[in-house]
Amino acid sequence: MMKMLKHLGLCLLALPLIVSCSTSKNGAELSQPSQLSQEVQSVKSETAQGKIYEVAEEEAEFPGGHVGLLTYIRNHVKYPASALETNLQGMVILRFVVERDGSVGDVNITKSLSPDCDKESVRLIKSLPKFKPAKIDGKPVRKWFTVPVRFILQ
Repeated sequence: MMKMLKHLGLCLLALPLIVSCSTSKNGAELSQPSQLSQEVQSVKSETAQGKIYEVAEEEAEFPGGHVGLLTYIRNHVKYPASALETNLQGMVILRFVVERDGSVGDVNITKSLSPDCDKESVRLIKSLPKFKPAKIDGKPVRKWFTVPVRFILQ
Protein backbone atom coordinates (compact mmCIF):
# COMPACT_ATOMS: atom_id res chain seq x y z
CA MET A 1 0.00 0.00 0.00
CA MET A 2 2.78 2.44 0.90
CA LYS A 3 4.56 1.65 -2.36
CA MET A 4 1.34 2.45 -4.25
CA LEU A 5 0.93 5.76 -2.40
CA LYS A 6 4.51 6.75 -3.26
CA HIS A 7 3.86 5.77 -6.88
CA LEU A 8 0.65 7.80 -6.93
CA GLY A 9 2.48 10.78 -5.44
CA LEU A 10 5.06 10.57 -8.21
CA CYS A 11 2.26 10.38 -10.78
CA LEU A 12 0.79 13.60 -9.39
CA LEU A 13 4.13 15.37 -9.69
CA ALA A 14 5.23 13.89 -13.00
CA LEU A 15 2.05 13.92 -15.05
CA PRO A 16 0.29 17.08 -16.15
CA LEU A 17 -2.95 15.15 -16.45
CA ILE A 18 -4.18 12.41 -14.16
CA VAL A 19 -6.82 9.95 -15.26
CA SER A 20 -7.49 6.51 -13.87
CA CYS A 21 -4.78 4.34 -12.37
CA SER A 22 -4.91 0.58 -12.75
CA THR A 23 -5.70 -0.14 -9.14
CA SER A 24 -8.65 -1.68 -7.42
CA LYS A 25 -10.75 0.22 -4.90
CA ASN A 26 -8.65 -1.11 -2.04
CA GLY A 27 -5.43 0.13 -3.66
CA ALA A 28 -4.12 -3.25 -4.84
CA GLU A 29 -2.46 -3.30 -8.24
CA LEU A 30 -4.41 -5.00 -11.00
CA SER A 31 -2.00 -7.13 -12.97
CA GLN A 32 -4.23 -9.43 -14.97
CA PRO A 33 -7.11 -8.60 -17.36
CA SER A 34 -9.41 -10.87 -15.35
CA GLN A 35 -8.79 -8.74 -12.26
CA LEU A 36 -9.67 -5.59 -14.23
CA SER A 37 -12.83 -7.27 -15.50
CA GLN A 38 -13.82 -8.17 -11.93
CA GLU A 39 -13.16 -4.59 -10.81
CA VAL A 40 -15.32 -3.22 -13.63
CA GLN A 41 -18.08 -5.64 -12.65
CA SER A 42 -18.00 -4.56 -8.98
CA VAL A 43 -18.07 -0.90 -9.94
CA LYS A 44 -20.81 -1.60 -12.47
CA SER A 45 -23.11 -3.00 -9.80
CA GLU A 46 -22.61 0.14 -7.74
CA THR A 47 -23.42 2.31 -10.77
CA ALA A 48 -26.81 0.66 -11.10
CA GLN A 49 -27.50 2.29 -7.71
CA GLY A 50 -26.47 5.72 -9.05
CA LYS A 51 -22.75 5.61 -8.27
CA ILE A 52 -20.05 7.08 -10.50
CA TYR A 53 -17.46 4.81 -12.13
CA GLU A 54 -13.82 4.85 -11.06
CA VAL A 55 -12.88 2.31 -13.76
CA ALA A 56 -14.35 1.85 -17.22
CA GLU A 57 -13.66 -0.36 -20.22
CA GLU A 58 -13.39 2.75 -22.42
CA GLU A 59 -12.14 5.87 -20.65
CA ALA A 60 -13.67 9.30 -21.15
CA GLU A 61 -11.69 11.28 -23.72
CA PHE A 62 -11.36 15.00 -24.36
CA PRO A 63 -11.58 16.13 -28.02
CA GLY A 64 -7.97 16.04 -29.18
CA GLY A 65 -7.02 13.65 -26.37
CA HIS A 66 -4.51 14.45 -23.65
CA VAL A 67 -2.73 17.11 -25.71
CA GLY A 68 -6.04 18.75 -26.62
CA LEU A 69 -7.02 19.03 -22.94
CA LEU A 70 -3.67 20.54 -21.94
CA THR A 71 -3.87 23.00 -24.84
CA TYR A 72 -7.40 24.01 -23.90
CA ILE A 73 -6.40 24.62 -20.28
CA ARG A 74 -3.28 26.59 -21.25
CA ASN A 75 -5.22 28.76 -23.73
CA HIS A 76 -8.22 29.46 -21.50
CA VAL A 77 -6.85 29.85 -17.96
CA LYS A 78 -6.95 33.42 -16.63
CA TYR A 79 -4.33 34.11 -13.97
CA PRO A 80 -6.15 35.83 -11.07
CA ALA A 81 -4.98 39.39 -10.36
CA SER A 82 -4.50 38.60 -6.66
CA ALA A 83 -2.18 35.72 -7.55
CA LEU A 84 -0.21 37.91 -9.97
CA GLU A 85 0.22 40.64 -7.33
CA THR A 86 1.64 38.18 -4.81
CA ASN A 87 3.61 36.10 -7.39
CA LEU A 88 1.61 33.05 -6.31
CA GLN A 89 2.39 29.91 -8.28
CA GLY A 90 1.23 26.33 -7.89
CA MET A 91 -1.40 23.85 -8.87
CA VAL A 92 -5.07 23.23 -8.20
CA ILE A 93 -6.20 19.62 -8.62
CA LEU A 94 -9.83 19.10 -9.54
CA ARG A 95 -11.97 16.00 -9.73
CA PHE A 96 -15.13 16.05 -11.82
CA VAL A 97 -17.62 13.74 -13.45
CA VAL A 98 -17.77 13.22 -17.18
CA GLU A 99 -21.49 12.61 -17.60
CA ARG A 100 -23.11 10.09 -19.95
CA ASP A 101 -23.58 12.83 -22.57
CA GLY A 102 -19.92 13.96 -22.24
CA SER A 103 -20.65 17.11 -20.28
CA VAL A 104 -18.79 18.07 -17.10
CA GLY A 105 -20.53 17.80 -13.74
CA ASP A 106 -19.82 17.63 -10.00
CA VAL A 107 -16.59 19.68 -10.01
CA ASN A 108 -14.63 19.28 -6.74
CA ILE A 109 -11.29 20.72 -5.64
CA THR A 110 -8.99 18.04 -4.22
CA LYS A 111 -5.95 20.31 -3.81
CA SER A 112 -6.41 24.02 -3.25
CA LEU A 113 -3.99 26.86 -4.03
CA SER A 114 -5.92 30.02 -3.14
CA PRO A 115 -9.57 31.07 -3.23
CA ASP A 116 -9.09 33.03 -6.47
CA CYS A 117 -7.03 30.31 -8.21
CA ASP A 118 -9.56 27.70 -7.05
CA LYS A 119 -12.45 29.76 -8.41
CA GLU A 120 -10.68 30.22 -11.76
CA SER A 121 -9.91 26.50 -11.97
CA VAL A 122 -13.56 25.57 -11.37
CA ARG A 123 -14.67 28.13 -13.99
CA LEU A 124 -12.18 26.69 -16.47
CA ILE A 125 -13.23 23.06 -15.92
CA LYS A 126 -16.92 23.97 -16.19
CA SER A 127 -16.16 25.63 -19.54
CA LEU A 128 -14.66 22.46 -21.09
CA PRO A 129 -16.34 21.24 -24.27
CA LYS A 130 -18.00 17.84 -24.16
CA PHE A 131 -15.85 14.75 -23.78
CA LYS A 132 -16.35 11.43 -25.49
CA PRO A 133 -18.01 9.65 -22.53
CA ALA A 134 -16.63 6.58 -20.80
CA LYS A 135 -18.31 3.30 -21.74
CA ILE A 136 -18.93 -0.09 -20.21
CA ASP A 137 -20.52 -2.82 -22.33
CA GLY A 138 -20.77 -0.23 -25.10
CA LYS A 139 -23.04 2.03 -23.03
CA PRO A 140 -22.07 5.54 -21.84
CA VAL A 141 -21.53 5.83 -18.08
CA ARG A 142 -20.74 8.53 -15.57
CA LYS A 143 -16.98 8.54 -14.81
CA TRP A 144 -14.67 10.42 -12.44
CA PHE A 145 -11.87 12.39 -14.09
CA THR A 146 -9.02 14.22 -12.34
CA VAL A 147 -6.97 17.06 -13.79
CA PRO A 148 -4.47 19.61 -12.44
CA VAL A 149 -4.59 23.29 -13.41
CA ARG A 150 -1.15 24.86 -13.10
CA PHE A 151 -0.54 28.50 -12.30
CA ILE A 152 3.03 29.32 -13.31
CA LEU A 153 4.47 32.81 -13.85
CA GLN A 154 6.91 33.13 -16.73
